[in-house]
Amino acid sequence: MSEETLGPRQRAAATKRARTRKMILDAARPLCDEYGYQGTTREQVAKAAAVAMPTLSKHFPLKRSLVVAAYEPELLPFIERAKDAVATEGDAREALIAFVRELAVMLTDHPTLCRALLPIGREEDPADQFHPLYYELEAVFGKLIETHWKGEPRYGREPSSSAQYHLMGLLGGISPPNPPRPAEVFSSVVLMSVL
Repeated sequence: MSEETLGPRQRAAATKRARTRKMILDAARPLCDEYGYQGTTREQVAKAAAVAMPTLSKHFPLKRSLVVAAYEPELLPFIERAKDAVATEGDAREALIAFVRELAVMLTDHPTLCRALLPIGREEDPADQFHPLYYELEAVFGKLIETHWKGEPRYGREPSSSAQYHLMGLLGGISPPNPPRPAEVFSSVVLMSVL
């Protein structure tokens, strides 16, 4: 249903859902930044957002979905910039380098996001196969590799499987409990393999 076909009650309910979701995410982000993935509980988020656990669960049935949604303000513009780079007729090599470097910086700056994305990529839970942001990230990475490789497989891999492999490598290398290292370390390893 579009906004125009909703009745007053339906519009009010949709507004309340959006407001509640925002309250939850506004409460989750500082907790995730301060305590990390393991140290932040859904109960803490519900308490900080002043919502009941069933309400939080209705919006975010999985903790990692909550964490990824809390970092959407960084992820969405990054994915959009990468899609724009794929769509333009620019230098494919430079676009791929910029993507990998910016991704490594984002993930090292936000290890909680990194820790939430890792099991999604591994598909440890059947619910993870439907997580759109992870798969958008993986797909745009694959398109950048494909454009740079001019559609040809390299190193025995198709561009899409190379993107999946290297994204998982980045997430696995950066995720706690691994010791923190500069983003350049991670990006240079990936770039050596995909360029």
